[in-house]
Formats: sequence, structure tokens, C-alpha cells
Amino acid sequence: MTWIVSTSQAVVQRRWGDECILYDVDSGNTHLVTPLAAEVILRLQTHPDDMDGLTVFFAAGEAPSVLPEIRATLTIILEELERIDLVHRRPA
Repeated sequence: MTWIVSTSQAVVQRRWGDECILYDVDSGNTHLVTPLAAEVILRLQTHPDDMDGLTVFFAAGEAPSVLPEIRATLTIILEELERIDLVHRRPA
């Protein structure tokens, strides 16, 4: 499955330290997310990808031993972003 951004418009971001607000132009909703979740949205806006591709991208420069932890973190983030309708899965 490929993960893609659900909105047809931009998702605008504002950051303050370790906090990030996403504004969904389509729905008018705002969401408080982690900086990593904001980075996932940025990545998917330009590069829809599957879990393997996202894991490799976000693990760049890390030791192979941390891949399972990065994948688990991304799974949690994507499930939350899907729950708030910012991303969804598209069959490959």
C-alpha cells in the first residue's frame, strides 16, 4: 500500500520548538503534531510512498539495527495521521 496525503490542497505548517501545527486548507482543521509527523506529511506531499520507502528515507544515516524502531514509530504516526484524515492508503 502506498501512503498519500488526503487533502487536495496544501497542508500549511507552523513550528515552535518541539511543537508543530498543521492546517488542512481543504477542511479548515488544525492539528497539533510532532515534528516527525510534520516531516512525514511534507515527504508524502511530494513523494507518496509505501512503508518500506518511508522507513528507508527516515532511517537515512542510521544503523540498520534501528530500522524496526523507525518503522514502528512511522506506523504509529501514519495511523494517527490517517485517523485525522490527513493521509490515506492507496493500493499499489
